[in-house]
Amino acid sequence: MKILFFHDDCKTMGGANTYRKELCRILESLGHELYLYTLEPDLNDTKSYFSYKFKKGNRIIDHFKYCYFNPSLYLEFKKVLKKIRPDIIHIHINHVFPNSVLLACGNIPVVQTLHDCRIFCPGGKGITTKGNICERSFSSACYREGCISRLRYYSHSVWRRFNRFIFKRKVKVLISPSMALKKGLSNYGLKSVYIPNYVDTSTFIHSSNSTEKGRILCACQLFATKGVNHLLMAFQNVLMKIPYATLDIVGEGPEKEDLEKLCISLNLQDHVKFHGKVAHNELSSFYSKASVVVVPSMVAENCPLVVLEAMASAKPVIGSRIGGIPELIQEKETGLLFTPGDTNELSEKIVQLLLDTERARKMGELGRARVEKNFLPQEHIKKILDIYYSLVKK
Repeated sequence: MKILFFHDDCKTMGGANTYRKELCRILESLGHELYLYTLEPDLNDTKSYFSYKFKKGNRIIDHFKYCYFNPSLYLEFKKVLKKIRPDIIHIHINHVFPNSVLLACGNIPVVQTLHDCRIFCPGGKGITTKGNICERSFSSACYREGCISRLRYYSHSVWRRFNRFIFKRKVKVLISPSMALKKGLSNYGLKSVYIPNYVDTSTFIHSSNSTEKGRILCACQLFATKGVNHLLMAFQNVLMKIPYATLDIVGEGPEKEDLEKLCISLNLQDHVKFHGKVAHNELSSFYSKASVVVVPSMVAENCPLVVLEAMASAKPVIGSRIGGIPELIQEKETGLLFTPGDTNELSEKIVQLLLDTERARKMGELGRARVEKNFLPQEHIKKILDIYYSLVKK
């Protein structure tokens, strides 16, 4: 089967890109032909690709192209599709020119996996400006809550209505990796199929014992929405009770410099280490050394791979009670949950698991068992291929 993946930004590493690469690798190993079309290629990726480079011009015309239709992208993508003649187009991230991409697909069956809530949340976070969790889809509540201005709301209303019209007619199967996202899509008027992400347990060291006591791991892109600043403030409280504790932060992002400054201002530099960007195949060593993994997100994460990878490594996970995270972490069984942004609650949960190593070990073992039962690649790939074949037969 010929399958074309569309992912508009392959350069920014994160869960969506990791998932896309792994899915591509597995499908190719099963004998399928995989192609990639992108707007932002990853030059370090060995996978061959087709790309489109957008040249900015008049601001008003560019806005029209982003929101409604980009003729040049439409024609370029059509040429690639005519050359490849794929049986299936699987879209992963399509935020920049959504309508143009979907219209260019013509009669080729389209599957799309949504990796975030931007399609129905203008802020793409799933929380209000006041920090409250928002379970609504796009509506007048967006400006009443102060998330967008009234003018932007009316502007969004027009192009979002057009986008939803195109979406319903072009996307044959919409995949939601979390029930939280599925609910949001339903509120927005879109049906989806629930297929959670997966993790290859063979690539992670199964070790419920940490080589170093009191070692905390946080692996994420360093954006403000990831809540690493709250973790640093909580870690200051942790050190008061566990002075030997350490914190490893793995990842890059625009907030790195500010986070390093915050670390120094809190006098944490002797206990915190920023490791920067680490290749995905090297992450297992960080998980194996950790006592606990923390996911302090301030946004409605979908089905974060870091949680699955931590559980595959038999490590307890402490995560924000938001989005799809509570679906993965079974409270008091495989980990603990806390209110997003509540540094006191977070520090208390971290201290609990660092001091009670036997409880942490049992949580890690239960997490590993949960992954082996519910989140293995074989079942995930079968569901994806079943969707592909059902559409090709039509």
